Amino acid sequence: MKEYNNLIKKYLSNSSWRLRDLILYLAGFFDGEGCISNTPHHFKVKEKEYKYFKPSIQIYNTHKKTMEFISAILDFYQIDHGTYFTEKGRWNPVYTIKIRNKEGIKNFIVLVRDFLICKKEQSCLMLQFIEKGNLVNNETLELSRKLSSLNTKDKFWRDKYEIYK
Repeated sequence: MKEYNNLIKKYLSNSSWRLRDLILYLAGFFDGEGCISNTPHHFKVKEKEYKYFKPSIQIYNTHKKTMEFISAILDFYQIDHGTYFTEKGRWNPVYTIKIRNKEGIKNFIVLVRDFLICKKEQSCLMLQFIEKGNLVNNETLELSRKLSSLNTKDKFWRDKYEIYK
């Protein structure tokens, strides 16, 4: 990753690239190759069940160097993320970048939201969700339903969220 941080610095110093160009590149790539999700989970403590959501942002692609460059941009803007490699994609290996912590998700969305086209509404809903907290209540349930319906045309809700009805 260090070579890509140096590459970003090189772009910024020796070309017409500016910081805004990095954000535009990231936003466009995420708009086409990314996903905003809010997965339901639950756990028990002394027979009491707690239900909550796990928000996350994922970016998928099969081109390793592109994904390393995306990861370097996230590093440059100090957005905590993980990078993963799945050898058995449908045709090619798949590289995944995941942002799972609320602060990282919030920072990412704030960075790119003004330049999003397809995922603008989902990003606004995710910011609202993060402000409300991740425990299941009427407000977070409704925000998660809206987010899911934008992503999957309600199929996910029929399959996964029956436990919350």
